[in-house]
Amino acid sequence: ASDHNSCRQAIGLFRAPAQNFICADSNNYSITHNGKIPVKKSGHGMFVLDGQLRENDWQAYIPQDELPVMINPQRGYIRSANEHPVTEQYKYFPGWYFDDPYRARRIRERLEAQRDHSWQSMQDTQNDITDTFAREVAPLLIKNLTKDSLNHGQQQALANLKEWDFILNYDSSLPSIFYVWWRNVRDSIWRDQLWESERPMRPPRSRTLALIKDVDRKGEKAHSFNLFWLDDITTPQQENLSDIVTSAFLTMWKELTEHFGEDFLQWQWHKVNTTQIPHVGQIPGFGSDKILMGGGNNTPNANVGAHGASWKMVVEMSNPIQAWTNIPGGISGNPFDPTYDKWVESWSRGEMRSVRFGTLNKLKAEFKTTVFRGDE
Repeated sequence: ASDHNSCRQAIGLFRAPAQNFICADSNNYSITHNGKIPVKKSGHGMFVLDGQLRENDWQAYIPQDELPVMINPQRGYIRSANEHPVTEQYKYFPGWYFDDPYRARRIRERLEAQRDHSWQSMQDTQNDITDTFAREVAPLLIKNLTKDSLNHGQQQALANLKEWDFILNYDSSLPSIFYVWWRNVRDSIWRDQLWESERPMRPPRSRTLALIKDVDRKGEKAHSFNLFWLDDITTPQQENLSDIVTSAFLTMWKELTEHFGEDFLQWQWHKVNTTQIPHVGQIPGFGSDKILMGGGNNTPNANVGAHGASWKMVVEMSNPIQAWTNIPGGISGNPFDPTYDKWVESWSRGEMRSVRFGTLNKLKAEFKTTVFRGDE
């Protein structure tokens, strides 16, 4: 492709797997949710269907010119972070499960915080570790916590949590406290009714949050289904939201104390959310060491264990085009390669390096005549 229009035409040839495609030149830009996507009935894909019935087969595919697309929006930017891609007015059923909008929300905040952006500000946006999910949920949990049952250390941790800026720094204990607390609240709500022989079954995070908000707002007049799920059916009493939140807090405290000691300041986030890059062949010992990185699955810099935003790139539509990128290490998968883990440290710090552009023949000639040292 040589410009935006030819890029839009070219992606029509790409059928699988379905992906988000960005096309841009100095005048136009767009995002297309592109691929050979079947036309589904409402709810199709939520459950396993009978494969012997012809009506359960795909009947047609969404035409290329009707795939979800956004071109040159009036707001001046496009952003996507795996959230729901269309409004209710879209004529096709796009599916039923998408990521929650917290990463996308934070990206929007950063893009709208200033009028003009540079490649450095875009790099900073990709490296952002502010958690809008924690910012929304932590006050709800704190509000419903029975505080007179807490000891001195727990009271101090709670005071720190109230002053938290919701940044997931790797050396902070507050993300650990919040997310282990949240996990125990979530599991307490669903475990007794949905788990069979300790097999975890959990609705999406957004469903759990909707339940908590409904009960927090309406109390005993909340939706009967939400009150049913909230109650622990293994006990004789009827649990309320305060019971669940307080019990989950104490369970969180016990769990983190057993793993990391009694000093809650030592419960740093990197110990709970351990970031490590495995070998491409999943060979033990051939991956990276543990990496000290902030962020989580609800931040633009989305690092969760061995998953995350690996390839980072910023492109400036100047003349000539400029671009900056980084990936965490070499691409050979060979641990004896001298560049095998060369870029891991700079990648973990969110740094990018300039991309070299040139024609294929020119680049081939350069590689034939140039000897590269390890630091070049």
